[in-house]
Amino acid sequence: MIPPEQREPFVAKINAPPGPSPLDATLIGMAKASPVARWIFDNGTWAFGATSPREFLRKTLDYNLRDGVAEKIRCPTLVCDAEDDLYLEGQADELFSHLTCKKTMLRFTKAEGAGAHCQMGAGRLAFARIFDWLDETFAAS
Repeated sequence: MIPPEQREPFVAKINAPPGPSPLDATLIGMAKASPVARWIFDNGTWAFGATSPREFLRKTLDYNLRDGVAEKIRCPTLVCDAEDDLYLEGQADELFSHLTCKKTMLRFTKAEGAGAHCQMGAGRLAFARIFDWLDETFAAS
């Protein structure tokens, strides 16, 4: 969600030495102002074993499928994309373009009630389509 021209300076702030920083105060302020940001930072901090929102963000930088990693995936792969994904816009298409294995893209739309991140609000539809893909994939192997 960081504009491309601001990404490098933002990553430098994330990677700054431990200790209080202006970015820490900004992230804490974001969490206080937004329940969504609070959940992201609380859950991410817990899931990554981090001690602060900034450390959580730093740890996420190590997780990517760049530099040929996606191309090494060999099993059939399902990529899901929500039309109005608030957090990962464009990333499903980017991953899909790098996959060299058998691959399927499932697109979910706002009209279906499934256009939000992870198809929130349309779990039954999403799970039905995902399980159909699994049935077809396992039947073919």
